[in-house]
Amino acid sequence: MSIYHRNYNEEMKTKMRAQNLVNLVNEELSGQNAKGHIEQITQYYRSPGSSGFHQATDYIINKFNESNFDLHIEKYPLDGKRKVLGRTYSYAWEPISAELKLISPVEEDLITFEKVPSCLSWWSGSTPPEGIMADLIDVGPGDSPACYKDKDVHGKVVLIETTPNFSSFREAWRLAVEEYGAIGIIAD
Repeated sequence: MSIYHRNYNEEMKTKMRAQNLVNLVNEELSGQNAKGHIEQITQYYRSPGSSGFHQATDYIINKFNESNFDLHIEKYPLDGKRKVLGRTYSYAWEPISAELKLISPVEEDLITFEKVPSCLSWWSGSTPPEGIMADLIDVGPGDSPACYKDKDVHGKVVLIETTPNFSSFREAWRLAVEEYGAIGIIAD
């Protein structure tokens, strides 16, 4: 004769459902699958409103829908006025091409948008059709006035050290361009 707690069967069912869920997640989620999705999505330049943004979004929606999720895309204008999730987005922006060349001491193509779409900061301004030729001045991180001490960056392009902190990049832009008159920024 066996004696069970009256909730034993319910507890066992709950444990079995939980284990089934864990097994399902382990079968479906893997580092290899995640890497494949990241490789797919990162091939697109995804500034808000760009064709790459829409292609990446479509990819994600399709993957969820393949797994029987019923998702849709919520569309809103990128007009520089409407707030979405508390943030006002600039106009949609679609870069066409960009390139960076070293002219001296040896002429060399350094990078192009076509080869590395992430080389271009979102909403970067256009250059004249003939491009811009300017001296390049290294200002380290460029995010404090000390970085510019004894350096004339007016009318030149500054080279800043890459930082994962976007506010540092913004401050480098403000100092270099708005305060000291640089015509652009390149991050290493």
